[in-house]
Amino acid sequence: MLYNIYNILVGPNPEIEEVRERRFASLLSAFLLSIIPFATLTIIFGDLLSNNNELLLLSVNSIIFLIYLMSRTRYYKFIAAMTVALLTFAPLLIWFSVANWLPQDIARPMPWIIVALGAGAFFSDERIVLIQAAVISSIMVFVASIIRGFPLYEYDNQLLTILILSGFFILSSRMIRLYMLEIENQSTELANQNRELEIYTRLLRHDLSNDLQAILNFMELSKLFLAVNFEAAEENLDQSMNLGLRMQKLLHVFRLPMTQPNTNLVKDIQRVAIESEKTHGNLKIEVSWTSDAERATTTASRLLPIVWTNIFRNASQHAGESPLVSVDISIVNQNYHIVIRDDGPGIPSDKRENLFKKDGIIEGQDKGIGLYLSRLIVESNSGTLDLLNTPETQFVIKIPTHPNEGHG
Repeated sequence: MLYNIYNILVGPNPEIEEVRERRFASLLSAFLLSIIPFATLTIIFGDLLSNNNELLLLSVNSIIFLIYLMSRTRYYKFIAAMTVALLTFAPLLIWFSVANWLPQDIARPMPWIIVALGAGAFFSDERIVLIQAAVISSIMVFVASIIRGFPLYEYDNQLLTILILSGFFILSSRMIRLYMLEIENQSTELANQNRELEIYTRLLRHDLSNDLQAILNFMELSKLFLAVNFEAAEENLDQSMNLGLRMQKLLHVFRLPMTQPNTNLVKDIQRVAIESEKTHGNLKIEVSWTSDAERATTTASRLLPIVWTNIFRNASQHAGESPLVSVDISIVNQNYHIVIRDDGPGIPSDKRENLFKKDGIIEGQDKGIGLYLSRLIVESNSGTLDLLNTPETQFVIKIPTHPNEGHG
């Protein structure tokens, strides 16, 4: 029962998608509800009802409740700004216009001023707190000195208190925002690590299964050829060794740093191309690049080289007996633009739709999982991986470069 009431009053708004924004809206609603008893008490104990101004109490609470109801909508950001503005202006204007003042009474609005500065720091930022402090001080000086005729020394302590409070809230707001930013960065890093771990687990199941099967096949062929064709047996053993080395690299990939901040994809793809040609004896890979691509760098995950390995391996398996793969690397709109094509028969149109799905299949075998994982890896690097609608097999990969690099 109490939980249902809580959800109705200050619970998350289902119209807001982001979790952080839903929490912000809920806190704003809770804050506005808490202001109602606070306003009631400060108006009563501040002698603002001494002239039978019960209508003032009703009006103030009605306005606050109306703003609270508006905060339960998706326009909560506008309501947050309105709340900060009203708390900055309204209490002082009401107080100074209604109360029967003596100089010592100037300290009475201080609770409202504290709440106003706190709301500005929490629901806005440090610059808004500075503006609030300037506005509140100006209103106090105008009303106290010009309208009421009080000398400055009667309320200079209040002005100093406002200055100290604004500094405190600015510092607190800054520290909270830095702390929240650190938490968000840690959460993002943890989410990336979990995603990489999931991809890595799937890669182990997929790649190691394929490579182990290939090694077993090569070893079996080596035994058959050993007595009749030593060169063929030696070639099969070399390919088995290359596959074993590739498996070893995959197993040790998590010893590397999570990201490679100054990765040049031209060098990475060249290296993987050479390794793939050694692993797959029937495969020929030609890599070309532009000068700006050779100079550019990016921040890439440690799993990104597996994307090139998967695409090259698929070509060796499905693009004919002696496939030729061409890789063109350029820079387009501050992105690596990588086009990989082969001279094979292409992917049948009825297989293209499911190619990047988790259960994608090629030629009736469970090979599509490699491309599914490859796309996940590229997307985790803020890039895209697409298959062009052409008769030949042609992939286009885009990965952001570091800003202002490779364009000189």
